Amino acid sequence: MTFLEILRAVFVFIFMIFIPGFTFLRMIFPRRGELGGDYEDLYQFTLSLLISVLILILLGFSLDALSDVADTGLVRPKYLLGGLGLLSLIFFAIGWWRGAYPIMGYIHPALARHPQPLVLGIDIPKKKQNVLAEMDSLTLQIRDVRRDISGCERKISFTKGAERIRYKEKRKELNDELIGLSNRFRGLEKDQEV
Repeated sequence: MTFLEILRAVFVFIFMIFIPGFTFLRMIFPRRGELGGDYEDLYQFTLSLLISVLILILLGFSLDALSDVADTGLVRPKYLLGGLGLLSLIFFAIGWWRGAYPIMGYIHPALARHPQPLVLGIDIPKKKQNVLAEMDSLTLQIRDVRRDISGCERKISFTKGAERIRYKEKRKELNDELIGLSNRFRGLEKDQEV
C-alpha cells in the first residue's frame, strides 16, 4: 500500500466511524458540560463511535430496502459515504444553528452562534436570556479554572525548586482569575434579583 492509500483508508475510517456520531451528539447536546462534566470528552468520543456505527447500520438497511424497490444494488461504498456525508452535513448545520460550534466565529464573525441557556417551558425576555447564557458560560469557566487550580496543587505537591515556585505563581494567577469570575457571576445574580 502506498502512503496515499493508507491516508485515504484512515480518512474514510474516521469519516465513517467518528464524524457522523460526533455531529449528531453536538446537534443533540450543543452546550459544553451537558454530557458528563469532567469526563465529557471521553463520553463524547465513545458515544460518537457508537452512534456512528448505528447510523452506518441504519443507512445500510435503508439503502438495502431501496435497492429492493429499484432492482439495483445501492449498498456500495460511494452511496454509503455520500449518505454519511449528507447526514453529517445536516447534523452539523442543525448543531451550528443550536450554537454547538461557537468556534466558527473565528472563521467569520457572522458564523458565531452560542447555545441558548437551558430553560424548560418558560417564556423569558431576550435580555434575561442573554444574562442567563452569560451566567452559564461563567459557570463553565469557573469549573475549568477550579480544575486548573487543583492540577497546580497536585503539581506543587510533587515538584521542587523553580518548578514549584512557577506552579505556585500559576495557582495565585488562577485564584485571582477565579475571584474575578466569581465576582462577575455574583454581579449578574444581583442584577437578576432586582
